[in-house]
Amino acid sequence: MMCSRTRAGFTLNIIDTPGLIEGGYINEQAVDIIKRFLLGKTIDVLLYVDRLDAYRMDTLDEQVIRAITNSFGKDIWRRSLVVLTHAQLSPPDGIDYNDFFTRRSEALLRYIHSGAGINKREYGDFPLPIALVENSGRCKTNEHGEKVCLFLCLT
Repeated sequence: MMCSRTRAGFTLNIIDTPGLIEGGYINEQAVDIIKRFLLGKTIDVLLYVDRLDAYRMDTLDEQVIRAITNSFGKDIWRRSLVVLTHAQLSPPDGIDYNDFFTRRSEALLRYIHSGAGINKREYGDFPLPIALVENSGRCKTNEHGEKVCLFLCLT
């Protein structure tokens, strides 16, 4: 889904890419459509969204990261925010929430660094902050019945 909204002279372009993966592979046609949509536009921020409760990373995750990097350059990660959804979850038995969050976020950051070709000497140049968001059925809704996401913390 791609849409643009303009308010008070400011244009916000939003691209939601659930169709980036098809049949276990990157959908190159979807990537090309996104690149065409962004021609002549500046990317101010990339929100890389994943679930906090996704317990495993796999090669598909790395393929998505590589596709983003190949399409928009390694510097796109300087303007990125990692968003982990379902943040009100209860971690697996015996694991403290902060430990669970730390393990999950560190694993995801390793995949991003690897997939984007960011070496250890460059880590400081790519800080990649992480936001926790609750967007499940527990979310409050506005007067139109739309979910109002809750940002729980930002690291």
